[in-house]
Amino acid sequence: MVNKKVLGEQQEDTRLDVENVATDSSDPNVFYEIEHYLSAEELMSFKKALSEQQISTENLLLEKKAVAEQRAETHSIIEELLEDGSDPNALYEIEHHFSAKDFKLLEKAAIVAFKLGYEVHDAEELEIEDGTVLMCCDVYRDSALDAELINKQVVQLMVLTEKIGINYDGWGTFFEDPNYDDAEEKPVEPKALH
Repeated sequence: MVNKKVLGEQQEDTRLDVENVATDSSDPNVFYEIEHYLSAEELMSFKKALSEQQISTENLLLEKKAVAEQRAETHSIIEELLEDGSDPNALYEIEHHFSAKDFKLLEKAAIVAFKLGYEVHDAEELEIEDGTVLMCCDVYRDSALDAELINKQVVQLMVLTEKIGINYDGWGTFFEDPNYDDAEEKPVEPKALH
């Protein structure tokens, strides 16, 4: 027979571990923002999993490791862009990459991301090396090249994709030339036909 006191302590430890992942990784409201868009049944299922300790400490540590890896990747991307001379003051389109075997799950994640303020690119098929066909799409938001802001987006979307059951495949952006001037671009006037 399971000792109820020990079980209660373990459940409390799991609850604290989940809270630590949220607060260590980003804004603690990230869970609540996403839960707002899940159905009552999905939310109940997630909470039941937590209360039954189906999310083990090992899984939480793996999630924390994944967040740490993404933070390191964010730092690396920003550093490389700046070393290459990209404009540190520009507004960047930060594209976050999603993939899934099931289009309906990908679509669901894209809808929630849209409700969270992201723009969504159309989904595309991608065949990977082992022959598996995945559906992929990017969700994006304009942002300064600021690690803290980008990491908040990353964690928010990692939590979203984990809850829905699809893959978060990182983020990227494009080089912004500091010498490029939008004002210099003049519209091309059509030439009259003779």
